[in-house]
Order: sequence, then C-alpha cells, then structure tokens
Amino acid sequence: MNEFHSYVGPSQIHDGTILSLDTDFPVSVTVRIRGGDAREIVLVFDGVRAVRQRRAVGMVLSGLAELGPACSARRFAFVSRDDDDDATLEIDAERMCDETPTAAS
Repeated sequence: MNEFHSYVGPSQIHDGTILSLDTDFPVSVTVRIRGGDAREIVLVFDGVRAVRQRRAVGMVLSGLAELGPACSARRFAFVSRDDDDDATLEIDAERMCDETPTAAS
C-alpha cells in the first residue's frame, strides 16, 4: 500500500494544468504544466519504472504528492483539483528534477 508521504515540486503546481506528457520510457518522462501563475513548469522524472495515466493532459491540479514506499522507486501522483474527475497521472521513478526555465534578470 502506498501512503501519502509529502507534497513535492513548486507551489505553482496548485491550480496548474498539465499541458503535455513526453515519455522516453524507461529512461525519463517530462511533464509540462501551465502553473497557477500562468508560467510553464517542466518536471523531468528519471529512472522511470512505471507510468499510469488516464486523460492526464488537461487535468487541473491540486498538487503533486509523493507516496511511499513504492519498492525501489519513488511514486509521484499528480492530484486532480476535481474530485469527480477520473483523470490520473502516477509515475514511479528514481528521482524528479524541476527543470523549469528561469526568467532572465
């Protein structure tokens, strides 16, 4: 059983929308999100063991939770803001990197 461990990732994920899901399984998965502040967020998951998704693109998010323990990988679950929506995205991976471009100073 995978129990809630913590919320992870940038806070702008809240009220964000998944724009795309690019998979290079089993190497990596890249998730692009339009954040609640309208900026693009880029999360890259490396060492991917499994991806479970249903209509993930377009899902409006409440957050990104880490569930655990999940064998030798960490389990990341994108949490839908709409409790009645059956859209899901879960990724089992060794690590997650925030590769969001930063604004030039």
